[in-house]
Amino acid sequence: MKKLPFSCLCGCFLALQIYGVECGCQKPFWDILGLYQRSCQAVNNAEDDLVGKAKEAFEEAMSDVVANQIMPLINHVNALVLEDAEGVAHDVENIISNATNDIDDVIRHAAETAKSLIDHELEEIKEKIIDGAATKIEEVT
Repeated sequence: MKKLPFSCLCGCFLALQIYGVECGCQKPFWDILGLYQRSCQAVNNAEDDLVGKAKEAFEEAMSDVVANQIMPLINHVNALVLEDAEGVAHDVENIISNATNDIDDVIRHAAETAKSLIDHELEEIKEKIIDGAATKIEEVT
């Protein structure tokens, strides 16, 4: 098997397309860079530190944030990488690292917002989380 110039998390699809090898991991085929899987892990980790209304609001808001803000960002990053796969192969790790950090920041900010508003109404907490996430996503795209 050929040795890849980047780790598996940087894209099984690219490994197959550019280098003719498969890594054998079990990521969903459309999560070519592993960003969705990493996002889900980050949400779960952030959720562990929350309680009560903050946790409930975070869970509900993150469903919206992931579907409507993080997934479009992931799709955008996937498209950038696939646009010129051979030309960006050496930059893939940087692209993945930056996107992962950006998504982590969105999720961390959402959890901090939920914690800071624990004594507020559920809908207000959700609204602040979603609005804050939208602002963060706009900053990175």
